[in-house]
Amino acid sequence: MARLKKRKTPGTESQPSAAPVNALPRLSPRPKEFGTQFWPYVLLAVMTFAVYANSLGNTFVSDDKQQLISNPLVKDYHHLGEVFSHDVWIFLDPNARAVSNYYRPIQIVVYVAMYRLFRFNPLSFHLLTVLLHVGNTLLVFQLSESLLRHLPRPRLAALIAAALFAVHPIHDEAVVWVAVMPDLVMTLLALGLLALFIRQEAAPRGKQIVLYAAAFLVAMLTKETSAAILPLLVSFEWLYLRRTWREVLKNIQLYASLLVTFAVYLAMRLHALGSLAPAQGGHFSLHGKELALSIVVLMGTYWWKLLVPAGLSYYHSFSPAIAVTPLAILCVAVVGSLVAAVFLLRQKAPLISFGLAFIFLPLLPVMNVNGVGPNVFAERYLYLPSVGFVWIAALAWDFLRRRSATLAWSCLSIILTLSVYTLVKRTAEWHDDITLYLATKDLNPNKAGIHRIQGVIWEANGRLDEAIAETRTAVQLDPTAPGSYLNLGKMLAAKGLIQDAIEAQERAVQLKPDFYASLNELGLLKLKTKDYATAASCFQRAVRLNPRFATAQMNLGIAYNALKDYPHAAEALRKGLEKASHEPFLFLAHYHLGIALSHLDSNDEAAREFAKALELQPDFTPAKQALDSLRATPR
Repeated sequence: MARLKKRKTPGTESQPSAAPVNALPRLSPRPKEFGTQFWPYVLLAVMTFAVYANSLGNTFVSDDKQQLISNPLVKDYHHLGEVFSHDVWIFLDPNARAVSNYYRPIQIVVYVAMYRLFRFNPLSFHLLTVLLHVGNTLLVFQLSESLLRHLPRPRLAALIAAALFAVHPIHDEAVVWVAVMPDLVMTLLALGLLALFIRQEAAPRGKQIVLYAAAFLVAMLTKETSAAILPLLVSFEWLYLRRTWREVLKNIQLYASLLVTFAVYLAMRLHALGSLAPAQGGHFSLHGKELALSIVVLMGTYWWKLLVPAGLSYYHSFSPAIAVTPLAILCVAVVGSLVAAVFLLRQKAPLISFGLAFIFLPLLPVMNVNGVGPNVFAERYLYLPSVGFVWIAALAWDFLRRRSATLAWSCLSIILTLSVYTLVKRTAEWHDDITLYLATKDLNPNKAGIHRIQGVIWEANGRLDEAIAETRTAVQLDPTAPGSYLNLGKMLAAKGLIQDAIEAQERAVQLKPDFYASLNELGLLKLKTKDYATAASCFQRAVRLNPRFATAQMNLGIAYNALKDYPHAAEALRKGLEKASHEPFLFLAHYHLGIALSHLDSNDEAAREFAKALELQPDFTPAKQALDSLRATPR
C-alpha cells in the first residue's frame, strides 16, 4: 500500500501493528474491493439528492433573474469572449468599466452552456446544482476515508462526516440558489485537487503539475476565494503530514507553478476590471480599530453559524464593530484560541489542526469587509470551510462512540433529523421571489435593504402600489441610501406621479452628486415635463461623470432635438450609438438621429437611420411614417 512520506514522530516506531496517522492509501479502490467500497457512495448520493429533491420545483429567484434572464451575454454565445473582459455584473451597466469586485467568467460560461442546452428551464439549473452538491459530498467521503484512516472504524467515521456535509443546513443557500453555483464548482475543484494530491502521495511531478495549474486557474476564474487552494495544499503537508518546511519545499515546482498561475489570474483581473478591486469601499470603508474588530467579530459569527445553523436567512445585516463590547471580547478570545489550536495541535492531533485551517483559510478572503459588498455575512461562504468542520465533527463523534455508543448514535440521529427538517423547510422558502423575501422580511423587519428588494420584486410582478409602499418604507428606514430614491423615482414615474418622481431623483442626486444613473432618470423626467434645457443639463452631467454611458449620451441627443439644436443632436446620438452595445432602445436613437439628419438636409442618411430603427423595431410607427415622408419628398 502506497504511503505518503513524512517526518517520523516519537512513539510510532514501537507500534508496528497500528497504521500510523500518515498512512494514506491511494483513493482508488482495488478491483476486488470495488463491491464493498461502492455502497457508501450510492447511499450518500441517494440521501443527498433526496434531501434537496424539493428544490427541483423552485423557480429562479433574486439575482438569478438578472444574471440569467436579463443578461444578454448568456443568450448570445457569440459574445462569450466578453465575459473574460468584464466583471460578472457588467450587464447592469454596460457603460461602466466594472460595477463590482467579482470577476467570475466561468460562472457565465456555465450559464451560456446551460442556456444553449436547456434554455431558461429552472429545473435543469436546479438539477445541476443538486448534482454538484452530490459530487462534493462523495468527494468529502473519499477524502474523509483517507484522512480518518487511523481510527478503529474509518469507513464509518468517513460516512458520518460526509452525511453531515450532505445535510448541513448552512449549505441550503449554496445548493438551491442558482446564482451561488460558483461556490459549488469551486469546492468541487478544491476537493478534487486535494484528492489528487493525496493520490499522488503529495508529490506531483512533471506534467501532473500542469493539471494543478489549469484547475487552479479555472477555480480562480470561478470565484475569488479559490485563492485558498494553494495554502490548503501547503497546510495539508505541514499540518496533517507534519512535514518539515524543508520537506514541503520539495514541492517548490508545484507551488511556484500555482503562484505563476495566480499572477496570470491577477493580470487577467486587472485587465478586465481596471484595478484589482474597483468597488472597494463602495458600501463600507472601515479602518484601524473598527476594521480589526469587525473582522474578528465577523469571523466569530461564521464559526457560530457553522456550529449552530439557526436563523438562516437570505439577508444578514452587518453592523461594524465600533467599540470593544463583550461580544467583541468573546470573539477575540474564541478566534484567537482556534488560531492557536491550529499550531498547538499539529503534532498530537494533525487532522484537527488541518481541519481548523481548512475552515480558516477559505474564509480569509471573505474578511475583506470593505470589498465584499452590502451582504458582508453570507451563508454560502461557509460551503467549502464546512468540509474541515465535518472532519472534526466525525472525530468528535468517534470519540463519543468509543465511550457511549448509545449516546453517540442518539446525538447523531437528532442532529441529522433536525438538519433534514431545517433543509426541507428552508428550501421551500426559496421557491419564488415573493416567498423568499416575505420569509426574509419576517426575520429582518427593520432592514431597509430587504424592503428595497421587496419593492423591486413587487414591481416585477406588476404590483406597483405595493412596490412603491415597500420602497417608501426602505427610504424611511434609511433616508441616506440613494439607490432607494432611484428605485422610488422609477416606480412613481411608472405610476404617472411625475413631480413626486422628480423629487425622488433630485434627492438621490443630492445624496450622491456623481450618481449618473439618477441624473439620467431625472433628465428623462424633465423631458416629459418639456423642460428640455434642464433635461439636457442632466444628461450632460451624466456623460461627464461616465463618458462610457451610452444611454445618457443618446438621451442628450434627444434633448438637443427637442431644443432644435440639430447639429449637437446628431453628434450626441452618433457618439451614443458608437458606445452602445446591448441597450434595448437603440431603435429610438436611430429614429432621433434620422430626425436630426432630416433637419440638416441629409435625407439619404436620415432614411438609413429610419430603416435601422424599423429593422430593430418593425412595429415602430413613427419611424415608418418618417421614412415614408422622406420617400415621398421630391429630390
